[in-house]
Amino acid sequence: MKKTVVGYAVALSLALLGAYQTWTHEGDPDLSGATVILDVDRDALASVNFDSPSLSLTLEPREDERGAYVWGVASPKATDEGASAKPSQAFKVGPAGETLMDAMAPFVAKRVLEGVDASKLEELGFGEDQATLTLSREGKEPQAYEVAARVYGGRNRYVRDPESGTVYVVATNVIQQLETAATTLPDRSLVGVDTTDIETITVRGGEAEATYLQNNPDDRAARFWARQGSTEPNAAAAGWFDKVLNLRVARYVDEADRPQGLQEMYAFVVTAGRTSTEVVVYRAYDDEGQEAWYASSPHNRVLVELNASKGTEIYADLASVLDGGA
Repeated sequence: MKKTVVGYAVALSLALLGAYQTWTHEGDPDLSGATVILDVDRDALASVNFDSPSLSLTLEPREDERGAYVWGVASPKATDEGASAKPSQAFKVGPAGETLMDAMAPFVAKRVLEGVDASKLEELGFGEDQATLTLSREGKEPQAYEVAARVYGGRNRYVRDPESGTVYVVATNVIQQLETAATTLPDRSLVGVDTTDIETITVRGGEAEATYLQNNPDDRAARFWARQGSTEPNAAAAGWFDKVLNLRVARYVDEADRPQGLQEMYAFVVTAGRTSTEVVVYRAYDDEGQEAWYASSPHNRVLVELNASKGTEIYADLASVLDGGA
């Protein structure tokens, strides 16, 4: 379905505010004439598939007892003759990916490119190096679109409907995030809540346990952590929480690659409103005897690997938060 709708243009511009590359500088195109390529509600979007000479990507909405989320699988392809492709990566999609999914529902173009015949397709970037974008909807046939390999004007990509032959001008950042999905789309957070929303953190290590309350969370200048039962700010705990809450996921671990000899080293439980998230942190050793750090969190759904040096540093300071103020 194709029609020009001002409301869709506004929705698109808002959705793309959270994307990695936004149209914020002078000379941006006017989106008031945006054209709907495929009219689909977010709830009806069953999957997004992107297949290019270098990557095969699937983004699939899912839901469990913790809520709705999007699961991604990025499978790199070997681009050099005789080379081996890198392993596939499966991951929970983070905020950038959620914004991208919103931008696909509905799937909107800036405009239709008029006067394009078959003789001009190769010049526009269609052909051997083109990609395919397929949007699947609940109860309907998938819709596939050709994506030109070339970037036009720095902020535009060409997308073609093979059934009608219509060529659309689409924002580069929408396509670019599909192309770089393995890097830009995974959720790197262990808890998925803003620090200002956190009410308490309970830390457990061995037989020791300590609970801290966040005071004045909305006032950056007056914000502090105090051990349960105390009103005194605890600087050691605040420093440790700053590190552990900013600990980022390095990669999602496939069950087949789950390391042997995982040893639980500590855990922490974050409460924010009605949400409680327990993160369990493990240590293992690789074949060369080097430390490797992992974590399990319901937010990520599967085991994840952490930055090794950060994992070691945070564990070394664990006693300061378990003993602080006791």
